[in-house]
Amino acid sequence: MKNMKKVLAALLALTMTVCLASCGETGGNDNAGGTAENSKVEDSKTEEKEESKAEEKKEESKTEETEAAVTEAAAADSGYKEFEHRTLKHEPYAISADYDLPVLDDLTIKDGSEGITYFSTMVKCSSYYKKEGDNLGVDVYSNLELITKDRAKEAYERDGFTVVTSDNGYNISYQDFDVYNPDTEKSQWQARLVVYGESYRECSPILSLHFLADQKKMTEDEFEKYVFAVANSVKLTVENEDALILDDGSCKVYPHKIIVPSKVSIAGADCEAKLIFSQIYPEAFVEFAADGINYEMNTDILSENSLKWEKTKEKSDEYTAVKVAGHDALAKLATYGLNGEFVIQLSEDHVETVNVSGKSYDDGSMKKDGKSFYDLQKEMIDDANQADTIAKMAEYVDAFVSSWTIDETVQAPK
Repeated sequence: MKNMKKVLAALLALTMTVCLASCGETGGNDNAGGTAENSKVEDSKTEEKEESKAEEKKEESKTEETEAAVTEAAAADSGYKEFEHRTLKHEPYAISADYDLPVLDDLTIKDGSEGITYFSTMVKCSSYYKKEGDNLGVDVYSNLELITKDRAKEAYERDGFTVVTSDNGYNISYQDFDVYNPDTEKSQWQARLVVYGESYRECSPILSLHFLADQKKMTEDEFEKYVFAVANSVKLTVENEDALILDDGSCKVYPHKIIVPSKVSIAGADCEAKLIFSQIYPEAFVEFAADGINYEMNTDILSENSLKWEKTKEKSDEYTAVKVAGHDALAKLATYGLNGEFVIQLSEDHVETVNVSGKSYDDGSMKKDGKSFYDLQKEMIDDANQADTIAKMAEYVDAFVSSWTIDETVQAPK
């Protein structure tokens, strides 16, 4: 009897399953119009989603495995088992540098008390190795900045410098290691290296590394091994080389507080204003023609504060007081060429310097109507004509400065 009941129960269950399947295929009123085809489509979508998720997990796993393999390979190549990671990020320029500091036995890596800080156009930090308050004597100082490509070659690819390729494909430029405080109790190994190779407008991001190590606690070979382990780990990233260019084409001249429009009207004509870099400093730059002469005008390397204004005022015999865009300014001409300097007090703690230089006649020539441009310059800076020349230049500077917007959110670099 019990077996018969089990058989009947199984038949009943099978019958119900067939009925339900039949309902699904015919699309009864309670099935919201579903069909077998719809069911298949839904099943297919579910399978696709599951496959996509599985594929994503595979890719994530591969990436993690690759990163782990790279780290392990770097550790094996350098001879160090562990590293501590550091990142220097220059927010205004949208560039960053990542590097690794080898972990040394029983030592703790401490970063400088100020942490990561800005200094004019660079971002910097420092790290030290400690053991229960005892400084091992390994100190690492790093600076991230921009430098023009021509300047980089001139500075780091010349006699006395060795240039090698890093594990990440960058240039590592350095001179022979030396000894700091030689023949004293505080003698240290010293090395300075520069890592570069990425492109940012007309510049390269540069990570400069300065190392010091106590000679009593680290041999020269150990020091060299350590130095190149760090240099080879450097990864430079350019996130956005137009980070200082706004949507309307105007440029933020960091670390100045000024924003300069893309077009400036000078001497009745629209001129293109742009952001350029001079060696390592950003400048707002404009070329224009006025009164028969081609000029260049640019901001000076850095914005200044009241100290610059007071020091300039002390040289009252050299400068002429003028007004520029409603602000007090002091102007003078150079003793050579047609070059003017204007120191402008935009606020109590914001002083900008603008330089104006005559380059040629407005047709690009250096001689016109029988007079050389050299003779014209001499005439314009002559004592008898200096006041008129400064007044003319003040008009050009006035037009330039009047176009600026002041960004008060920019903090003066430390």
